[in-house]
Amino acid sequence: MWTARLVRAGERYEQAVFGGDVKSLDEAEPDLAALEADVVLARARILHARFLAW
Repeated sequence: MWTARLVRAGERYEQAVFGGDVKSLDEAEPDLAALEADVVLARARILHARFLAW
């Protein structure tokens, strides 16, 4: 799931830099926002598990 988002963002970067398709950068934003949400959720779960263990 998260790896696909990261790969797509990388591909869109390459499309913009090497192919001149700057519009693809706009398409990368939702994937990166979702990836950030995945990281925040994972951190919250770890924090919750630490709280329960305490």
